[in-house]
Amino acid sequence: MRFSTSLGFAFLLAATLAGKLLAADAAPPRDESLFLRTAAGVAAKAGLTPRFGRSKLGSVLHAHAPGCSLMLREATEGSTFAPAYSRLAKAVGPVRYVYRGRVSGDAPNMLASADHQLWRGLHRLGIATRRHPVAAVATSSGCEGRSFDWSPLASLPG
Repeated sequence: MRFSTSLGFAFLLAATLAGKLLAADAAPPRDESLFLRTAAGVAAKAGLTPRFGRSKLGSVLHAHAPGCSLMLREATEGSTFAPAYSRLAKAVGPVRYVYRGRVSGDAPNMLASADHQLWRGLHRLGIATRRHPVAAVATSSGCEGRSFDWSPLASLPG
């Protein structure tokens, strides 16, 4: 009796999970080009010349001015890829994170993750909301006197 109950429960669990997986939409598409274009505008306003590139972790923005270099990418995954971001940006400088217009030395894990999951869930329900991306930004020491207005990246159309 005990074996058949466990087997029945396992079957019910598998059927339920399979149904959820089949019914779930894929993650909503992020407009990565909008994110990078917006970031390029921030860099240009600070007097840097932006250019777009690719790395092992996807699209990246490089921006330069005499004595100042910036490297930026979207970091929605929070701290999951923080060591990789730091390794790839080592030649530029330390990585900081920008979320909702604020700069931090640490990736905004809990709040940013909950915010991203809420955005995904609402998208699955057909409710269009703005998204709040996380940016991983490395700047060289020569950028210290420059002012970067990160507010345009705080909220993007989703």
